[in-house]
Amino acid sequence: MSRIRLIVGRLALVATVALAALAVAGPVQAAPRNWIYNDPSLRSVSIGVSVAADGYHDQLLAPGKNTSQAPLYWDAARGFFIGDGFCAQIWKRSGTTGSWTRHGPDAQGPSFEYLTESRYWKIVPYRARTSGSCV
Repeated sequence: MSRIRLIVGRLALVATVALAALAVAGPVQAAPRNWIYNDPSLRSVSIGVSVAADGYHDQLLAPGKNTSQAPLYWDAARGFFIGDGFCAQIWKRSGTTGSWTRHGPDAQGPSFEYLTESRYWKIVPYRARTSGSCV
């Protein structure tokens, strides 16, 4: 009987350690369909990001983060908001790696910009040079 208790006790310990390891590892997620990266190279400011194409931002995205990382863990992102007095370069690429290419003119805030799910996006916010002008 004591041998059975010893085995059961060891199994319980192994199960506890395994559950603790899973809890520390964080959520498991599939590869994202796309993401938006907030590039702080010109100005370190948060941008609004949206999981839906509804014209509203759902969360703020900190500089140096993308929408597939903590704390958001989004599978896809559909747009971003740039605030009044700011502009943003918009860059895109077709996969998680590779070269970035410019996408259209710079966005001028306040503005919500819709993005397609078929690309990965890099947003580079910066302070507008003059009121009403990004150039």
